[in-house]
Amino acid sequence: MGAGRFVSVRRAADQLDLELIGELEERILLACDADARAQLTAAKPGVVKVLVDLTGVQGYTLEARDGLVVLQRHLGDRACQTAYVADSAAGRGLALWVVHMTEGQVIKCFARRSDAAAWLCGSAGPTTGIRPVTRARDPEAPRPGKKALG
Repeated sequence: MGAGRFVSVRRAADQLDLELIGELEERILLACDADARAQLTAAKPGVVKVLVDLTGVQGYTLEARDGLVVLQRHLGDRACQTAYVADSAAGRGLALWVVHMTEGQVIKCFARRSDAAAWLCGSAGPTTGIRPVTRARDPEAPRPGKKALG
């Protein structure tokens, strides 16, 4: 297993990409958290879209898992959306734990980076899966195709 590391890239004023690689330990997440905070210091709250790539994660300690939750809470102060990309059991478990442990944030997990990027770039924003309510027709009006009695 490879030693853990992170890469952070500020793609635009409103986009931050984080990539976690290898065997994650708490010190790596602390360094990543400090770097992300420094990069987002001047960002307005609720403006930044964050992509966290976990496809390179081979394993992690429990302390690293908790460190990622802390990182996500700090990201949530500035981010309007966070997309996690994970294609392995370790990465998916880590992403789902973060989603489970953070409240009030728009977070979604994806298997492919392209899907995550498309979701972050979408203009519709987060969806709830609930269809809009339409007005019921007037109960006194005849149904289409039915003849009125009279």
